[in-house]
Amino acid sequence: MVKRIWRYSHFLLAVSSSIFVLLASITGLFLAFEPIENQLRDFKVKGIEEIPLNHVIDTMKSTYEEVVEIMVTPEGFVKASVFSMEEDLSGDIYINPYNGQKIGDIPAKRPLFEFMTTLHRSLFLKTTGRILVGIVSFLLFLIAITGTILFIKRQNGIQNVFKRITKDDFYQFYHVILGRWTLLPILIISLSGVYLSLLRFDLVPEGEPVAIQTSSVNGSNSMSGVLETIKLGDIESLEFPFSSDEEDYFILTLPDKKLSINQVTGAIVETNQFPVTKSVARVSFNLHTGTGSILWSLVLAISSANILFFLYSGFAISIKRLSKKIKNRYKPNEAEIIILVGSENGSTKSFGQIFYSALLNQKQKVYWEELDSYQNFPNMTDMVILTSTYGEGDPPANATQFFSKFLENPPTRKFNLAVVGFGSLAYPKYCQYAKDVNALISKNVNCESGRPICLIHNKSYTNFQTWASSWGNHKGVSIELPAQLSSQKKKSHTFSVKSKTLVNDDFNETFTLELESPKKQFSSGDLIGILPPDSNIERWYSIAKLNKRRILLSVKRHEMGVCSNYLRNLETGDALHAIFRVNKDFHFPRKANNVILIANGTGIAPYLGMLFDNKRSIPVSLFWGGRNNTSFTLYKKWIESAKSQGLLTDFKIAYSKEDAPFRYVQDLIRHEGTYLAHSLEKGGTIMICGSISMQNEVLAILETITQDYNGRNFSDFLQKGQILMDCY
Repeated sequence: MVKRIWRYSHFLLAVSSSIFVLLASITGLFLAFEPIENQLRDFKVKGIEEIPLNHVIDTMKSTYEEVVEIMVTPEGFVKASVFSMEEDLSGDIYINPYNGQKIGDIPAKRPLFEFMTTLHRSLFLKTTGRILVGIVSFLLFLIAITGTILFIKRQNGIQNVFKRITKDDFYQFYHVILGRWTLLPILIISLSGVYLSLLRFDLVPEGEPVAIQTSSVNGSNSMSGVLETIKLGDIESLEFPFSSDEEDYFILTLPDKKLSINQVTGAIVETNQFPVTKSVARVSFNLHTGTGSILWSLVLAISSANILFFLYSGFAISIKRLSKKIKNRYKPNEAEIIILVGSENGSTKSFGQIFYSALLNQKQKVYWEELDSYQNFPNMTDMVILTSTYGEGDPPANATQFFSKFLENPPTRKFNLAVVGFGSLAYPKYCQYAKDVNALISKNVNCESGRPICLIHNKSYTNFQTWASSWGNHKGVSIELPAQLSSQKKKSHTFSVKSKTLVNDDFNETFTLELESPKKQFSSGDLIGILPPDSNIERWYSIAKLNKRRILLSVKRHEMGVCSNYLRNLETGDALHAIFRVNKDFHFPRKANNVILIANGTGIAPYLGMLFDNKRSIPVSLFWGGRNNTSFTLYKKWIESAKSQGLLTDFKIAYSKEDAPFRYVQDLIRHEGTYLAHSLEKGGTIMICGSISMQNEVLAILETITQDYNGRNFSDFLQKGQILMDCY
């Protein structure tokens, strides 16, 4: 409930102020370049920090008939108001303080910047506009604060703010990551804007200078005292006396005070200390405008551009979350299969939609809805829950009321339960909400039988297809999902079969295919989707790149497997159609100081290409689990070649059907705990490829290892990208 309040607050603040924030950001982006342009002008003179003020006064008096004032700008330029017999030397000019000579005229403000300044300050609405801009600055501050709170909850606490962010969705990922890095500048922009607005309307007392010293001064014929000790670089401005009368003083303005100085003796006549609010106002102005600093102006420009992206991405996230309006053919009291979806940003709804459509195609009476819309479904025989998890095991946006609704109105007839959790292993409480939902519903007296909970890492559509097919087989329904989650179709390529190697014995029906690819742009670990004839479901295989165009597949034939039997029956010279899918999260790491490869069965395939990507010959260990020694003959030549070239340091095998006691790759991992822990601690990378059940067991072992040997949470290494997985 608390999370919901923060989310709604963040959304409503953004919606209510979006037009004004948009205008302020666009104008702010343009205006950030004005101080950069000013700073790059060639009016700066080096060494003004070392020039005594009395030297500048003497130089100016000897150069010009009358000097009104000299000023040092935030850019470090020296500006003077002077009168001279020469017309082009009168007025406001930039000077060289060493000789008093004119460097250049004060350039007029560009019309574009003039326009943008007025629009930024008041929207051309004068006082009303300034009030609106002040309010918008405060709303921007609140948006940044509520966004920060949501981000902290997403990262499971403030201690994890700078940990790796899992890329769930393009807009959400960059909304979060850019927000993290520009939070402080945006807070500064908004707070300084609010403060300047309050000053403009006298809502913050500016305060008057306080006289703290007055002295009587005796006449003298020499200039001395403070004007000798103060350097030009220390001042803001110096007003010259109107006449030679000793009662007319130099008025020297420093950052923190104003001095009245006797023009004859150089003694301080009066000191007026500025209040702190003047310094705060000056700092606020410089921070808000970037005056005097190219670097800070660039930060302001980037921050303004990011605010524009936040507006766009924020609305894109909201539209995605609110879109995919749920439509049903059957009413809640008619449906037998109920699909309930818990989604944080709308992506889980995509899985619910395609699963619902697949069941409709099989003439099933199915109804789907958000978890928060749960009710008692009188004809329900199957309940399917598809849900993500938010933050530290919290429910997603549309599932915050499910627990209370379910307990208040539990099912009244027997039903079967299936729960699918979507999440990322980079988070400590991986799919925790799905686990909690499964535990709650399983306790219900009418929950007759439940399938094991299915947890899906990084929204793997392939894993979801596998689950859906298994669920359908258990139910006696043929589930055919689309080839890909996205509606965008990818180009199909024609591959030719170059060779096939078979292993046939009592335990194995595994074989390898070498294919010639029509394109070169792919890597070991990428995927190809093969669409068998008379099927609309692509099967995905992880590939090894053997050379520029040669691909290796390792396939296990299943008795009823449509695609595996199709591939098994191909012969050398045959052609097949497939599409590529880049799998950039499962490529051989370029920067790791050592790599550990873990696989079982056909999961070894991508590693047979990756070993030859080891251009730096870094230490690589491969742990593989197969059925028996015959299984290994398929891959032997590549393993031996990699070892002979120094590309593979160590290779260990576990056979599950050779000689008792049977061993699995998990046993190898458990035995090598110290080595794995040391490798992770030194920045090594562990890659896992193969079956989901193997992956889950290996992850459990690694979690124990990192706790026992490293004294650290396994999620730390996941968040750093040291664990890469591609399992099905």
